[in-house]
Amino acid sequence: MNRKSSALFLGVACTLMLAAGLDPGTVSAQQKAASAKTLQIGYVLCANGWFRVMDAVEEKNLKIVEQMLNERGGITVQGQKYNIQLVGEDGNSTLDGVSAAATKLV
Repeated sequence: MNRKSSALFLGVACTLMLAAGLDPGTVSAQQKAASAKTLQIGYVLCANGWFRVMDAVEEKNLKIVEQMLNERGGITVQGQKYNIQLVGEDGNSTLDGVSAAATKLV
């Protein structure tokens, strides 16, 4: 994943965090979590190969954002509450590996 892709993902993650913070409801976080569905979001990072060093840090950041969003009650999409579940696939630091991982997520 290059810098442009990382920046795009960070922008999406920040947008999701802001959207989760705009919920003005007075329901407790536990009640929100109980009534929320799960929204799976896929990502491709390289856990093997030459790019694993950089992507290991990115994966930790993704997990932190996932946890932060879910602790705040998840996100709301068209009135429905969703908890986030990140699903990762390994791109193996090759173009073919990234393509196969993205295809598997789809």
